[in-house]
Amino acid sequence: GTGLGEGFLVWDVDHYRVCASEGGHATFAPRTAVEWGLCEHLQRAYGHVSYERVVSGPGLVNVYRFLVERGAPTGERSAALADVEREGAAAVTRHALAGSDPVCVHALQIFISAFGTQAGNLALTVMSTGGVYIGGGVATHVSERMRDGAFVTAFRDKGRLSPLLERMPVHVIVNPNVGLVGAAAVAASL
Repeated sequence: GTGLGEGFLVWDVDHYRVCASEGGHATFAPRTAVEWGLCEHLQRAYGHVSYERVVSGPGLVNVYRFLVERGAPTGERSAALADVEREGAAAVTRHALAGSDPVCVHALQIFISAFGTQAGNLALTVMSTGGVYIGGGVATHVSERMRDGAFVTAFRDKGRLSPLLERMPVHVIVNPNVGLVGAAAVAASL
């Protein structure tokens, strides 16, 4: 819930080498008219708009607040506002998954699409032919929604390089202790 962390593994003779990245701070590239509006909204608030401002726990709240402030396209109002102010991204996610608030549903759709776009950007940047592994609280909670097509469509929407991305598998890490497992693996290798 604190940001969009990115990293990658590189095969180095007989083992993987972990490489850190600050790719979450790469400039957000809107793909739709709504995302352009979101980008302009966030630019007024923050100046530089990174993917982390959209694809993270706080980013999901940013998307939700943008939709509330601009008014939902069909005029519906958000009944979840008080919950979101108290609980942040957890409330947006809960209401979206339950279908109890249309603004939360829309916010999660935008979040998942932007997530897919940036995951595809990273996959191209590092030529992730071994696959892309996604972890974190929000991803774990919305993994079923990530399978509905919006994530994969955005992930693969790379013009003439789309066929390359179609061959890259995408996995959601569901082990809540993956960070500890990774730290233990590094410690064991020392």
